[in-house]
Amino acid sequence: MKTLNEIRTFAENNDAVAFDKWCDDNHVMNEWLDVTLTNFNDGYYNVYLPIYAVGVMFIDGKFEEFN
Repeated sequence: MKTLNEIRTFAENNDAVAFDKWCDDNHVMNEWLDVTLTNFNDGYYNVYLPIYAVGVMFIDGKFEEFN
């Protein structure tokens, strides 16, 4: 199981597409709140990580928020 610090560090240093793939590869369950399905790096990519009770938001592929 990944730590919150590992998740945040990866999110801060990658784009939304890479983060989504990383979550899948590392079995980090996430729920889409607001995403652009055709391209996660276009517009909002806002997901909730229920096991950690935190949200992660990217806008136009750039990390914006971890709360």
